[in-house]
Amino acid sequence: MVRGAFGILVGLLVVGAVAGCGGGDESHLSKAQFTKQAEAICTSAYKERQKQGQFALDHPDKAGINDKSPNASEELVVKVALPPVIKMTEELEELSPPEADEETVEAFVDALNKEIENFEEDPNAALIAGRSAYANASKIANELDLESCAKF
Repeated sequence: MVRGAFGILVGLLVVGAVAGCGGGDESHLSKAQFTKQAEAICTSAYKERQKQGQFALDHPDKAGINDKSPNASEELVVKVALPPVIKMTEELEELSPPEADEETVEAFVDALNKEIENFEEDPNAALIAGRSAYANASKIANELDLESCAKF
């Protein structure tokens, strides 16, 4: 009987904890917390993109790139360079920035999403544009003091 009551209590606590996550009033991170978390996300994405890019150059067949194809560079953008940026953008969207920075962070994420969409539609544009392809997002990242996020 005690075990059964304990099990019910634990179950209620778990349900209560889960119900409390993500619902209701969302708390905002401090500027320092947001910056630290965003920088970690961007640094991780940058390193992953570099790592996957080098792997694809060294082993195009294992990376799913047909290096004999005239579209090999475009495949590299879509299959290798873009996925870490997509993941980074999704993770940044999940953060709760300080209220004072909400609009700027939203503009940053929107700029990233727009650039991702452009690259998916025309991977060759990324190759032509190079680093300037993310110029708008990088400018906003600099406004937020997110140095690692401005690298893209």
